[in-house]
Amino acid sequence: MPESNTDNKTIILSKAVINTATYLGINRAKLAHILGVSASTVAKLYTNDYILSPAKREWNSAVLLVRLFRSLDSIIGGVSDDASKWLARSLSVLKFRPIWFGL
Repeated sequence: MPESNTDNKTIILSKAVINTATYLGINRAKLAHILGVSASTVAKLYTNDYILSPAKREWNSAVLLVRLFRSLDSIIGGVSDDASKWLARSLSVLKFRPIWFGL
C-alpha cells in the first residue's frame, strides 16, 4: 500500500509541475533548467514517459516551484497573466531575478 501512495504522489507532482510551468509561461527549456534535468527529460515529462521521483534531486526543485505557484495563485486569484506580471514586478523590487526569467 505505501508504494501505491508514493506512486500517486509522483504522478501528482509531475502533472502539477507541467501545469505550473504552463500557467506561469515557463517554456520547456527553462523548466529543464529550473529542475536541473535535460530538455529531453522534460519532453518525456510532458508525454508521461517520465515521472518525477523523490529519490532524485529534481524533486525538491519541483516541490518549490509548485509551492511558489500555489502561493502566488492565492495572492492573485487565478489570473495567469496577472500572476506572471506580479511575479516579475515583485521580484524586481526585491532585486531578485529567478533563473527562468534570464533564459
